[in-house]
Amino acid sequence: MVTLRYGRFMRAVKARVKNGRLVLSEPTSLPEGTEVSLVVVESNRLSTAERQQIEAEIEIADDEIARGAYVDALEFADQLLNLNEASTR
Repeated sequence: MVTLRYGRFMRAVKARVKNGRLVLSEPTSLPEGTEVSLVVVESNRLSTAERQQIEAEIEIADDEIARGAYVDALEFADQLLNLNEASTR
């Protein structure tokens, strides 16, 4: 099972509805009383293979981020602006 992570402060875990309650697919280390937001994933939009491929790519990206093998979005935008300014001079 893949735990998806979004930046430092967000992560996604899978859950299923059982008897009207959400049950996590794996244990969590969240403290008691932690408030979470839920997003319902439409199951008919992606095939199982497509969903697995996306989850695998997210896991690869998560590993790259953990290794520091990424460019900060704001730094990248600054680099693009600087290139554009240099080419218009």
